[in-house]
Amino acid sequence: MSASPSRAGDGPWLQVAVDVALPTALTWTAPKSGTPQRGSRVIVPFRNQLKVGIVTGVRNERPPGLKRVRRAIELADATPTLPEPLLDMLEWMARYYHAPLGRSVALAVPAALLLTEKRARWELGDSPPQADDERAVAAAIREAGHALSATEIRHHVPVTLARLTELEVADIVRASASATRQRTRARSATLISPTTTAGDASRLGERQQRVVDFVKEHGETGYDELRELYGIDRSVVRSLLKRELITTREVEVIRDPFAGTTIEARTDDPVLTPEQAEAVERICRGIDGDGSRILLHGVTGSGKTEVYLRAIRHVRATGRSALILLPEIALTPQFVGVIQAAVNEPVAVLHSGLNDGERYDAWRRIRRGEVGIVIGARSALFAPMSNIGLVVVDEEHDTSFKQGDRIRYNARDCATVLAARHRATIVLGSATPSLESLHNCEQGRYALLRLPQRVHRRPMPAIELIDMRAHPPDEADPASAIISSPLQKAVRDTVSAGEQAILFLNRRGFSNAIQCCGCGEALRCASCDISLTHHRRGDVMRCHMCGFSASTPESCPQCGDRQWSHRGAGTEQIEELVGDAFPDLRVGRLDRDSTRSRALGEVLGAFRRRELDLLVGTQMVTKGHDFPGVTLVGVLSGDQALRYPDFRSGERSFQLLTQVAGRAGRAELPGRVIIQTWKPEHYVLSAVAEYDFDGFVRREMRFRRRVGWPPFGYVALLVFDGAEFGDTMRAANELASALSRTLQEGTRLRGPVEAPIARVRDRYRVHLLIQAPQRNDLHRQIDGAVAWRDANTEVLRRAGLRVAIDIDPIGVI
Repeated sequence: MSASPSRAGDGPWLQVAVDVALPTALTWTAPKSGTPQRGSRVIVPFRNQLKVGIVTGVRNERPPGLKRVRRAIELADATPTLPEPLLDMLEWMARYYHAPLGRSVALAVPAALLLTEKRARWELGDSPPQADDERAVAAAIREAGHALSATEIRHHVPVTLARLTELEVADIVRASASATRQRTRARSATLISPTTTAGDASRLGERQQRVVDFVKEHGETGYDELRELYGIDRSVVRSLLKRELITTREVEVIRDPFAGTTIEARTDDPVLTPEQAEAVERICRGIDGDGSRILLHGVTGSGKTEVYLRAIRHVRATGRSALILLPEIALTPQFVGVIQAAVNEPVAVLHSGLNDGERYDAWRRIRRGEVGIVIGARSALFAPMSNIGLVVVDEEHDTSFKQGDRIRYNARDCATVLAARHRATIVLGSATPSLESLHNCEQGRYALLRLPQRVHRRPMPAIELIDMRAHPPDEADPASAIISSPLQKAVRDTVSAGEQAILFLNRRGFSNAIQCCGCGEALRCASCDISLTHHRRGDVMRCHMCGFSASTPESCPQCGDRQWSHRGAGTEQIEELVGDAFPDLRVGRLDRDSTRSRALGEVLGAFRRRELDLLVGTQMVTKGHDFPGVTLVGVLSGDQALRYPDFRSGERSFQLLTQVAGRAGRAELPGRVIIQTWKPEHYVLSAVAEYDFDGFVRREMRFRRRVGWPPFGYVALLVFDGAEFGDTMRAANELASALSRTLQEGTRLRGPVEAPIARVRDRYRVHLLIQAPQRNDLHRQIDGAVAWRDANTEVLRRAGLRVAIDIDPIGVI
């Protein structure tokens, strides 16, 4: 008979979040090496493997209802990996977004600290074995004379890891875990110094003598430098150490993407406008108190960044930390430069564009408290910071703060929770705040601060709507179908005056459809319900949903015709057309295709240094960039975002157009904006042209209130996807039927319906939208949906169906 796991299973009992798809933490007893603290890493047996988990709770009483409790293998941290406020926020995130707790917590732990490969080794414990398999395991370890891995034990006894951990709980064997491979490690360098004592200098080789002479003359020197100078290897160092002619020490080398960048501290601070000064005073008052929630609504060019800088200085003077979230990785170098110049202290950067080593080093510097300012995109939210006093979310309205898969969190909203846990002040900044944030101000949840004018009272750029119906294409000018004659003239005049221009089109690639001239069929992705985008570079077709790419076929697979028509211009085509129309212009392009690597900074730097005359770009050019030489912005399709079948399309269009218009005229010279449109009478475009933010908000709020859309209601989107459309729709209908029986008053189900893009990666998608007047009502319905999903897990698995939950979706595409 096997030993009962409860014999040695006395507490403390640990609640541990493991990176698996389970809603809550699981329970283990503390390892014999000690009781970990909340937030510490611990190695635990999970099924037939070992995993690293994060302790979320320690209890002295046995949790009720538990029949079997296994023992954790080993404590991995002497101090908590995750600070308490961050862990609190992660637990809130899991609850609010109905996500597995372990998956939420794993977002904040670098891959290098997660278990990549561990091997438990087992030695004999103090309790005598009783059952046959227990005696066999003990005999195998005794015969070996040392601890064995589970694999080595299985050479003698067919035993599972789960069974071995039961024996460990019963103290028949004892376990420890040793790392055998870690994907990312700290990087170190060897420094070599001369000794102060007389070593054995007889019969030195030529390279050995050179090393000794060099370090005597120059002092401590890095091994890599000496290797480059004299071609030495480690054997030379070992030989000189043995002769006691040198000493060595290891130092950590930080992998910093901005290492070597020269930042000149600014000597003079700009004079604040009265509105800026009032904003700084109000924010600093919140920092000195118990924290505030502030929405900073400042027009483009009004000096929001300077307000942030003064607040960062103030919070650092109090000894507390600052976290700055940006909507776009491309903005990071610019912000790092201005912050370091103004504050004159190191900054840590965290975002998905860093490699594993850079992220790991930044994370460790932050955790050790070596830096007090952290800046980055969405993932910087999970920096292990202590004692935060200020959180800044720049361009708070931006949709990039919303995670689009797995845990679909909104970094802006999570940052608000994180700031509350730290009793910090949070500043949400934007020229076009989201309607949700404005509504929070109306409800007294946020304080509203306004910067209504540009610094130095510079005028806002004049905005002109060009009616494309009045400017038909000219057959003699191929570019005129996309770039109207007034816009072409404006570009020519701008560059002739020595100024710069931006052309904005939120569509990348050369053309967004390739159509056969014979049968009229467009080439479509075989896995997704969208047309393939043609990219001229490499002559490839790409699907921007699933990533499929292939060479453009010579002939149509439907009819064999060899003539293709390219429909719908993208930024590649605009760049080419501009090059043909203006051969003397120096043209650059800024989109995901042209800047997949660190070339991003090179394009932005070249444009800022006036090495380019014109920049063609997608929405990447709209986000917070400050180009003093830009006096003209041309929007090639002002109607594009209005065509999306989404209740936020008007708001998104207004924000996008206002933001890109704000890139013009930010320095001494006045700016000009030309927006091409087929519907100049549309209320969104009229509001943009007249800078009528308040009028647009009033109209949009009336519409949202009437139909109960956010911010006057709450929405969740359930996304079903499966290999067969019939199975997918059937499951969605079953859930809708179950939910309809428990609907609260005012709560509505919309759907299920086929998603606007019905098939992605060969999986059919069905949407079910839940709309509720109160947040609690919405979450009750989601609880019901989760319960239905859990009860039908096996049925869904056999049918290959998945159900994703998106709380507060930013769109329904």
